[in-house]
Amino acid sequence: MKRAIRVLTVILVALEAVLPCGKWGLQLIGYTLEPFSYVGYAWLLAVISAVVLFLRLFKKDESDGVLCVFLMPLSLLDALAYTSFFRTSSLHPQKSAWTTIALLICVLCNASITVVYGKPKIGRILVEIISGLLVLLIGLVGFVSLFSARTVEQSVSSPEGTRRAEIINVDQGALGGATLVEVYENRGLNLLLFTVAPKSKRVYEGGWADTFDMQLTWKDEEHLVITKQFDYVSGEEFTDIEINLNTVK
Repeated sequence: MKRAIRVLTVILVALEAVLPCGKWGLQLIGYTLEPFSYVGYAWLLAVISAVVLFLRLFKKDESDGVLCVFLMPLSLLDALAYTSFFRTSSLHPQKSAWTTIALLICVLCNASITVVYGKPKIGRILVEIISGLLVLLIGLVGFVSLFSARTVEQSVSSPEGTRRAEIINVDQGALGGATLVEVYENRGLNLLLFTVAPKSKRVYEGGWADTFDMQLTWKDEEHLVITKQFDYVSGEEFTDIEINLNTVK
């Protein structure tokens, strides 16, 4: 049983480290890492963390104290990665609620494991301080995300299907909003639980009202045309904006 607890603890630490480290680390080289399902991955972490906590309490097992120290900050980093997902997605409210519940279970179980079984004591104290700062940061990001909704208004694939362009409406209520056009690569490396794909390119950013009377068309795989008939802010009329994706970083 102790061996099973140790193996599950190692698996939990590894799974919790992959998402934040991979997501933000790969962005430095122009790629992004996404789980097979944000909802499913959140519940996978919640179930494993609950099982680890139950087994440790049941068997009074205090081994792997050093690994236990990492669980609380890693679970909070996962929660922070999820706040970024909530802010940039149009997830159904019911799925958002279930995902939030799973993250809460994960954080609470990991906090209990860290406080009770984490070693050495100085490491546990440092973790509690860092975790407190992370809670404040996550709370701030989560509060801001409450005022933002992201909706895909149009999605158009390139002629050969290697890319897709999307018109995205970002509604921030009284804070305003924005219209984004982002281009995604329809390719990636499937790693079973995760997918690694090139980072999207933002080729246009304008006011919230730009979503009206805007259309996307592809000339070829490298050239995207944005047709914006009217700018509601300046009153100017537009025809076409052609974008060469090779010049966009």
